Amino acid sequence: MNRPEVHYPKNLNSRYKRHCFKNKIIRNRLISPLGIPQKRAPLGPHSLQRPDKLEALSQTNQHQKSSSIVESLKLLGQAVSIIVAIILLAFMSIVTWKANAHLISNMWETVAMVLICLTIFLGIYLISNVLKKSAFIVFVSVLVLIAIAKIVLISVYTIHPTSDFFSYHYLAFARVSGIAWTKKLVGINLFYPHVLNVALIDSIPYSIIGTNYLTAQVFNIILTLFDAILIYKLNKRIFNQSAGVFAAITFSLIPAYFLYTVLNGAEPLFLTAVLGMMLAFDTFVHLDDDSSIAQWTSSYRNLFLLSMIAYLIRPTVGIWLIAALLYL
Repeated sequence: MNRPEVHYPKNLNSRYKRHCFKNKIIRNRLISPLGIPQKRAPLGPHSLQRPDKLEALSQTNQHQKSSSIVESLKLLGQAVSIIVAIILLAFMSIVTWKANAHLISNMWETVAMVLICLTIFLGIYLISNVLKKSAFIVFVSVLVLIAIAKIVLISVYTIHPTSDFFSYHYLAFARVSGIAWTKKLVGINLFYPHVLNVALIDSIPYSIIGTNYLTAQVFNIILTLFDAILIYKLNKRIFNQSAGVFAAITFSLIPAYFLYTVLNGAEPLFLTAVLGMMLAFDTFVHLDDDSSIAQWTSSYRNLFLLSMIAYLIRPTVGIWLIAALLYL
């Protein structure tokens, strides 16, 4: 089929006009080839773009805005955390100074304490600088050496459990030995369910290795080793490898917690569950639409199991669950 030949007007200058829009000259036809007047359409910088491109551009702008808001909230949270930590540190220092008034009369003890703390943190800094350039297996080897030093310590100095530590040990011993947890045996621990839960978990290594108190101590030392690795992984994801190494070595060598981890306290187990839960939650929030069903399922499973373990030890971890629900 032959199309009819279209004759355009001869006087093009009178029928066409030029309009400038942001350094672009766009020719806008005011009269159609058939001589029918046309309404001038307002042209903008995005008028020549396709709708799908405009939608993608708007989504990109929204994503950039949301990312900037998230980064601002992160910086705000970090600033608040640092300020609170500084205030608490200053308050604890003042209280400690007042509680130990004899340090004022003997300045050499104060000087020795300051020098020891500076030496510890200088050693941590130097070790971290070396390990951040080494392979991961070297870093784990250093943590294993620290754990071995703790095992040597508890083998040389015998520790007898008291208070809650005795309850954890005796209830775990009773469960493995076939002694029923009667109301008389449990006693006041009925009002503190975390004692029963910790003893229940401690009964697992007791049934495998033995019911000696040393078993619970070694179990907590191993958990602390995993805690240091989890701290390294978490800080590496959020910040960088140097921050992860420094945080893990500081956690492993800080004197107060170094000594506390050779006991059978509940904190190492609770910390393992919380750190694992934080890693699972970080993995969950970074999953995208291209992730497989197996990845989504494993993320849900890990988050649920670790949350339940942490909840059995410290019920206040339910705050994390509420935060996760609010995030969703």
